[in-house]
Amino acid sequence: MSYANVGSFRGNYLVRRSGSTVTVIDRAGFERSQFTTEKSYRPLNGSYFKPGTQTLLDPVEVTLALALASLTRSPRSTIRRKPCWLSTRP
Repeated sequence: MSYANVGSFRGNYLVRRSGSTVTVIDRAGFERSQFTTEKSYRPLNGSYFKPGTQTLLDPVEVTLALALASLTRSPRSTIRRKPCWLSTRP
């Protein structure tokens, strides 16, 4: 059985998935900053990559938020400290 990688996501704060929408949350680069950027991705033709590449599609939504607000909207089980890979069977 083999799997095809349809998307790879990494965030320095968290990565969460709701249905087919994947949201990557990055915290600002300053030590005490409470701001985050949230980028939401949706697949196109079954993949989060641009056709023929391993480059993610452009996000469908980009949001600036407070870090604590981002965390309270997401159940604890969706917090990932490692990259999140999505794959499907070919």
